[in-house]
Amino acid sequence: MNFYKVLGAACASFIYLCSANGATFSAIDRGWYDSHGTHITANDNTVTGLCCGGTVEEYRSYFLFDLSSLNETVRSASIKLEVEGYWSDDNIETATIWNVASFNRSNLDAENGNGTGASIFADLGSAQMYGSISIDTPGNEYTTYLTGTHIFDIILNGAAIADINASAGQLFAIGIRLDEISPTYGYPYYEEWVRFSIAEEPRTHLLVTSTVPLPAAFWLFGSGVLGLIGIPLRRAP
Repeated sequence: MNFYKVLGAACASFIYLCSANGATFSAIDRGWYDSHGTHITANDNTVTGLCCGGTVEEYRSYFLFDLSSLNETVRSASIKLEVEGYWSDDNIETATIWNVASFNRSNLDAENGNGTGASIFADLGSAQMYGSISIDTPGNEYTTYLTGTHIFDIILNGAAIADINASAGQLFAIGIRLDEISPTYGYPYYEEWVRFSIAEEPRTHLLVTSTVPLPAAFWLFGSGVLGLIGIPLRRAP
């Protein structure tokens, strides 16, 4: 067999394997729960914070991901979220990202959480925190719909990585809670919320993963390929 054909095939395999190091998952479901445990299955709105109108109460949102195709160990991950709406007397709001217990994930999109809505609401902002995001929209205070595209990248911590790996082949979810909710003005400015979608419109809600480094044996193979490259060079006059 021609030496250069063998070498070319080996190099192609090496380059391909080096590049196969991550995956991106779009949210398959999203929505909100209010402090009474109310959830409407058909509503994909993700308002998060204090809302809405004359009966202001706290809302927490969630995003659900299908990891059935995840078959490699994840080393790092982030959540990319597009902010669509913003209503606050502050130009910066902090939202925290939380785990969702595995026994709640299957009920997230059920009407009122199949009767467990109150406990799901609590679960969307308690137990294990995965990370936080400072939503900075200067000049956009009290803006129901933001203009332009505002996508924020949240780096997930080690607890999130462990839960992602434990959820490989299953469903994985995050909850989002708005922190330090303290509106300082009267109606209609006593609301304080951010929103990642208003309905079923397409938005960027992604889980981006990076897999573990390739094993040492693979890099040994790579050094062998480089050695093969040197063979004909040493033979050349």
